[in-house]
Amino acid sequence: MSTPGSHDARPIEREGDSLAHDCPIVQDGGTSKWLAFDCPCRERHRVLINLDNRRHPSWVVTAAAPLTVSPSVDGTRAGRRCHYIIRA
Repeated sequence: MSTPGSHDARPIEREGDSLAHDCPIVQDGGTSKWLAFDCPCRERHRVLINLDNRRHPSWVVTAAAPLTVSPSVDGTRAGRRCHYIIRA
């Protein structure tokens, strides 16, 4: 459950795939929709964050190189909280 003003990230599981060094951006017709990556916590679960500002919550890629996303990512999974900033 998120607190007012915070943004929850949605975990996505897919066996066998690792995004340890990649953060693919899913696009549709030139519009960025999702950013996928493995969480930096020790669980390394898959995270998919929304980049489409027509859906909420959403994030914005503020720089492509190095990759920077705003606001911070704040999610919970199995009673554990993961909160971090994406800035490569």
